[in-house]
Amino acid sequence: MDEPNFSEAYSNMCKVLSTLQVPAEMRGKDEPDYNFRKLLVNRCQMEFERNTVVELDREAKLVEIEQTADPVSIDT
Repeated sequence: MDEPNFSEAYSNMCKVLSTLQVPAEMRGKDEPDYNFRKLLVNRCQMEFERNTVVELDREAKLVEIEQTADPVSIDT
């Protein structure tokens, strides 16, 4: 998403890599090997959920800012 000029190249790369197995020791975990596609989908989901939380925090802060009294208008 950050580099739309390379989206086709990234898509082709993911298509080729989707059939590869990623050894568990490369990820530093004692789990069975995973295929690249599953790891990619899991990472995308984590990023999506993280961005959703950040956006919710941003909206809450904006509401808090709007409800805060303006110190300049209070002094006058």
